[in-house]
Formats: sequence, structure tokens, C-alpha cells
Amino acid sequence: MEESPSVVQTLKDNLTFQSTGLRHALRLGLTTAIAVLLAYSLHLLRGYWVPLSVLVILKPNFGGTFQRAVQRIGGTILGGMVAIALTSMIQNAWILLLFLALLIFVAFAVKPLNYGVFVIVVTPLILVLVHITHTGDWRLSIWRILDTVIGGGLAIVGGYLLFPSWERSRLPAQLAKTIRANLAYFQRVITAYDAVAQNPRTINAARRQTELQNANTAAAIQRLLSEPTYLRGEVEPVMALVLYTRNFSNTVTTLSEHLREFTGNRQLPDINSFTEAIAATLTNQADFLEHTTLLQPLPDLDALLEPIHMHVQQLHTIRIAERAINSSGITPTLLVIREHTLVSIELDRIATTIKTMYGAVDRLQS
Repeated sequence: MEESPSVVQTLKDNLTFQSTGLRHALRLGLTTAIAVLLAYSLHLLRGYWVPLSVLVILKPNFGGTFQRAVQRIGGTILGGMVAIALTSMIQNAWILLLFLALLIFVAFAVKPLNYGVFVIVVTPLILVLVHITHTGDWRLSIWRILDTVIGGGLAIVGGYLLFPSWERSRLPAQLAKTIRANLAYFQRVITAYDAVAQNPRTINAARRQTELQNANTAAAIQRLLSEPTYLRGEVEPVMALVLYTRNFSNTVTTLSEHLREFTGNRQLPDINSFTEAIAATLTNQADFLEHTTLLQPLPDLDALLEPIHMHVQQLHTIRIAERAINSSGITPTLLVIREHTLVSIELDRIATTIKTMYGAVDRLQS
């Protein structure tokens, strides 16, 4: 049984500038300290809202910080305007309490849906509550908006300038992990075809790992697209690589589902050569993305599929001869055609997908 890392080892791993957790902790601490100093030096009313905004907005990645800042500032401005309208037009405390109860209900109803909408509702909730308990006035909403804008601006500047960790530098490693997970899934499925030894547990485990890495890559792409344009680099080949990697996993899933109908009475010819070529080129692409090797020439996948195509064509020729004798009977040849034709079509799709993935990686190399 694998031992869990000790507390000392965990601290050593994180107390290094290579740790994203340590860099974010320093970024958050410094930006919050600056927010506190600025709030006190400017003598802002309710100045604690400035560092509080920094704590809520600042995220480990710049894209997440910018998105949260837009939601927080925009929601506070709109919510502050609602609070001004309520506290200016309604003087009866009991009516304000009714609005307060309604705002509480709506705030927690929309919180799981969208953070920006939640802020729009929770801002007047807080301001109306302060107005009722401390007999404030509409100017409190203006201070709330001002403090949030200052805190949001500090969070954006801190996320951009203080020890930034751009997604572009982390994305190649994630792409490599995704490609390797897809390769492992493919090899598990093809092994079942070659050896006719289905092991649903290992195939399902490989599928879940592939889905996880595909989802992680999709999330990384979203973070990349939320960063400044000039820091993204060449996005088009990255998007193509992600798209066709997912297409690859979908095709492998089709082959996996077809295993339920595959009897294995007759093996596909020379499928090992094709599988080895796919493994070699995907491994090379993953290694290239991690900058450990050069991109090697793409194998001739069409030539490697030729024996399988000829095999399927021969089966159809035999079937034509059988139909001349018995047009209505189900023969062993017909069953093999049904099994092998789909496999041949899906292997063609895999070859086409691999070529497109290789082209995308080659454009990244250029």
C-alpha cells in the first residue's frame, strides 16, 4: 500500500516558488495588505470593503480573477443602484424587512447559477440591512460601489503583476497528459479486439481517466481564452488539437461499445502494426509538447490499414458468391462482415484524426 506523504514533505513541496499555491498565497497576502493600507490612507468610509473585495476576487489564475472582478464590480454597481432606489423611496422599516426577506430568498436561489447575479441581489440585501439597523442613507451605496471598484482594480493589477502563472506555460503539459490518457484508452480497447479478452473494468477505468483529462484540458482552454490576447500565443492549432483529441476518444468509445457484439471468430489482419504506429506517433506528440524530444515524421497510416481494407473487401467478395447460392441465409461470413466493417471504418477515422492532430502539433512546432 502506497504511503501518504508526510507533513514535512508536503511543506517542502509547497514552500518553493515553483508551487502555484505559494505564489498565490504571496500574491493574495501582498495585494490584501496594499488594499488595507490604501483604505486607511484614503480614509474611506467602510474601507474594509476594499480588502474584502480583494479576498473574494483574486484567484490563482488571471482569467479567473478578471472574470470574478467583472462579475463583482458589475453586480455591485447594479445592486447598489437597486439599494439606492429602495432606501430612497421606502421609509417604512416593515416594508424594507419584507424586501429584505425576498432578497435573501432570491440571493440563495441564484447563487448556484451565476455569481454575478448573486452579487446583484446580495448587494442591496446588505445595504438595506445596514440601513435598517444603523439608519444609513443612499450615500452608503456609493461608498460600497467605490470600495468594490478599488478592490477589484487592485485584484486585477495584483493578479497581473505579482508572480503570475499564465495558462500558456501550463497547457502543453496538460495536453500531453490528455494525449497519453487517450492512447492508454485506445490500447486497452484494441487489445480486447486482438486477444478477444475483454476486461470491462480496465477499459472503463481508462475511459474515465480519458474523460477526466479531456475535461481538464477544456477547462484549461477556457482559462487560456480569458487571459490577455498577446499572452495566449497561437490558439488555432491548440484548439484543433483539443477538438480532434476529443474526436479520437469518441471514436475509441465507439469501438469499445462494439466489443459487446464482437465474437472474435476471425481476427483482423496486421492490426498490431497499426496500433504500434498510433502508439508511437501519439507518444511522440506528447513528448514534443513537454519539450523532451523532436517531432518525428508521421507513419504512413493508410498503408498500415491496407491489409485490413483488403481483408474486408475479400469478405464482401465471398459474401457475393454466397448470395448467388443462398440469398436469404445468415452465414459466418456475413457475421464477420458486420463485425469487421465497422472496425475498419472506425480505424479509418482514427487514422484521419491522428493526421489532423499531428498537423496541429506541427504548426505549434513552427
